[in-house]
Amino acid sequence: MVLINNVIDYLTQIKKITENDEKIASEMLQKSKVKTDSNTQKKKPQSYDEAIAMQQIDQLEGIIKGVSKTNDYINQPHKKTTASEHYKFYYRGIYKTDYKLIPSVFRKENWDKEDYYYHEIMVRCPERFQFLTHLDKLVVMQHYDCPTRLLDVTSNPLVGLYFACKNFGCKNCSNSTEGIVYVFNKLAKDVVYSDSDKALMLSCLAKFSLKDKERMLKLCLENLPNDKFPQASNSRYKDDIIERFYYEVTTEVPAFKREIKPIDLLQPLFVQPNKSNGRILKQDGAFILSGLSESPKQAQEKLENISYTVLSIKNQKQILKELEQLEIHEASLFPEVDKVANYLKEQ
Repeated sequence: MVLINNVIDYLTQIKKITENDEKIASEMLQKSKVKTDSNTQKKKPQSYDEAIAMQQIDQLEGIIKGVSKTNDYINQPHKKTTASEHYKFYYRGIYKTDYKLIPSVFRKENWDKEDYYYHEIMVRCPERFQFLTHLDKLVVMQHYDCPTRLLDVTSNPLVGLYFACKNFGCKNCSNSTEGIVYVFNKLAKDVVYSDSDKALMLSCLAKFSLKDKERMLKLCLENLPNDKFPQASNSRYKDDIIERFYYEVTTEVPAFKREIKPIDLLQPLFVQPNKSNGRILKQDGAFILSGLSESPKQAQEKLENISYTVLSIKNQKQILKELEQLEIHEASLFPEVDKVANYLKEQ
């Protein structure tokens, strides 16, 4: 783990992590192949890990082949190619190293309460959630610290660094010496916008009870090799819970096709939301939207299996001063009046 003591060191490491296209693809490909064997591409996946590996292997080999051809053509094999075309990078700063990489609703104390939080907040605050999409409802809930299946990330590395140095609500915010920044690299084609079908499906899961989600998970794993759920002659899904889930999706998109793939309900998804929310705009915010898992531990493992680098942040008090000179501070990242007022009082 690389130690970071100032902003310059941090940005230097970010540049090293993000600048080499072929190196990134090679490392991701190696990790994918570890989860499978040489014959996996010839057969149907038998597990979640195999399904994810098979999705990535062809894409990554194509990237490596394309980069190699480009370098051969320009006769500059030593030149590092840009990663911006094939990847997107996201950052998550964490103030305490013991803070797990897991959405709040998947923590043990909230594991069986997701549908309760979702329905109760709609009942108690109907005007705030009226006319919102399923995903936008989760975004609002996340904004007000209600547990959801969303995990905050940012596309701005300096914002990620800020949150590794500052924890709001902590009485001893300047005393931590163990902040970290996760640097996630994700294939660009696997990052979706808020109106994507995959984001819609995962956000609909919040409405279902734990028992219903356990049934859906079982069906996903059983039907993973066939890449689809069984349907009757009239096209309805044979299992009632999948049909109910499909109906919930169509309440938002009536023309949604009956082509739900099991893997799409299992895999964490990077979502770039609309920046209609002031805080998301200021923080260059995005989310990891988690799918079905059998336990909090498995939900955490799925996120930890995403390709990432960890940077250890030291000297946090000094780094916050350096970030303030770059206009990265409480008032610039939290546009609400109370946050700006709090920042001004501390000056």
